[in-house]
Amino acid sequence: MPLLARKPAPPNVLADKNPLEAVVHLAPDVEAGTDNLGLVQIRKTYSPARGILGFAGRLMRHRYDRRVNLDARGSFLWRQIDGQRSVGQIADALAAEFAVEPAAARQAAILFIRDLMTRHLVLLSFADSPAPGVPGIPANDSLAAAPDTNDSHAEARHA
Repeated sequence: MPLLARKPAPPNVLADKNPLEAVVHLAPDVEAGTDNLGLVQIRKTYSPARGILGFAGRLMRHRYDRRVNLDARGSFLWRQIDGQRSVGQIADALAAEFAVEPAAARQAAILFIRDLMTRHLVLLSFADSPAPGVPGIPANDSLAAAPDTNDSHAEARHA
């Protein structure tokens, strides 16, 4: 094998999976509360990165929070995430609660959960490949999403 040759890409074990069958789990270090209007506010605490700056940050015990405020639909969808419901079941609940077409509810649920994934707030798993980092569930392959944050249900605010 030549010195600068590329390694073959690993097989995509999730290519044949239906994203609506994925179960949604909260990521570690995620906290949620409600504001005075009953809307969900999410907070995740991040530790410093690796490298010399990360070392200095850990030495000084520096951490930072990222907060996300959800609207009414986003708050409803967040409350459906219990570690047992699939994306499809959450979409069905959205369609029933807000009287929207099932196809539109599926699309909204997928986009919302994908946005939460890009912010490292939730993890997805399938029955045969649990999500890594979820307490009590062994690490294995999990579903990854493209980093698209064009969802109108979430608004990020740095604390």
